[in-house]
Amino acid sequence: MKFMKPFAYAVMSITCMLLFTLSACGGSKTVDPTPSKKDTTTTAKTHTLKIVGYLPMDSTSTNSTQLAQMRWKCLTHIILSSGRVSSTGHLNTRRLDKNIDNTISVAHSNNVKVLMQLYSLSLKGLYFTEVLDDAAKRAILVQDIVSFCKTKGLDGVDINYEERKEWGTTEAENLYNLAKEIRVAAPSGFLITAAVTEYDPYVSEFFDVLDFASLMSYDHNVWSTANSQHASYSSYQSNFDDLMKKFPNINRKKLLGGVPFYGYTWDTTSYPAAVNNTPYGVTYASILTHYGAEYADADEVIGKTSGTKTLYNGRLTIAKKCAYVNTNGYGGIMIWQLSQDAGSDSYSLLKVIDKNLN
Repeated sequence: MKFMKPFAYAVMSITCMLLFTLSACGGSKTVDPTPSKKDTTTTAKTHTLKIVGYLPMDSTSTNSTQLAQMRWKCLTHIILSSGRVSSTGHLNTRRLDKNIDNTISVAHSNNVKVLMQLYSLSLKGLYFTEVLDDAAKRAILVQDIVSFCKTKGLDGVDINYEERKEWGTTEAENLYNLAKEIRVAAPSGFLITAAVTEYDPYVSEFFDVLDFASLMSYDHNVWSTANSQHASYSSYQSNFDDLMKKFPNINRKKLLGGVPFYGYTWDTTSYPAAVNNTPYGVTYASILTHYGAEYADADEVIGKTSGTKTLYNGRLTIAKKCAYVNTNGYGGIMIWQLSQDAGSDSYSLLKVIDKNLN
């Protein structure tokens, strides 16, 4: 994302929004060759590190069947996407309301903590930025967040501020103020987390207020270079290194590495909805459907359209990223997002994380 022009960033934002859904691209059903089944593991692993997965709140990914099939024993936290910031400062929960109660109940019954994502991007305006920079509106937002989370029994809030058009020293300071004000208003034990990058200009105190931060190490290069890997292992390492150089006092146990359960394709034959020479977001499950389960351990597939590729993270790279977290003393793994995983345990990336983390 760091290399995007404003228009490309807006287009990518829409693309990422599309990746909320479980439906496959190109009209195919998003399943892998082995039918979906409930996780039959009888004993949950004791997690010393965090495994945090985002979950879009739509009827596909949070209906009763999907919740029953969720690999709860592999998770420590889920983050429900998403609550939105309105221009008045009030919290818009329309995207959460339909399925939130059942989702929270099932997660808590499996000892998984549940947070609400506070998302920034609005195609109608820079509402989050407007609210951040207005102390009165920010106070309204803080009150709405705490009230909504108390009412629903949520364990906390995850802040995802990405309105980079106006990002500067003022916004960085006020992002810290928002987290600090939530901390003051919220009850004891309330979790405050954030999705962060290695390049945005946070103030160091922001990380002190957070319970943990998830480094979004994905969506690199694809809008500047065709047929490119958006989440390589080398970029994963360098993203951690860059953030730690900027903020050397961050407690490493508070920092999680973000991994994608999706990739990008330029293959318009396999994905007819894709546009020539434009990266098209596709789920990991969809990739196995289109190309075969033998690609579960790969990171790229040669496209059926001449000169194209599909690039993603397969099981081996996900395991390698877990090993990096283990070796370097970081706090765990974050996933964008859970409904994009393969249906069967045999190919599941979440199962790989559960096996290889700690």
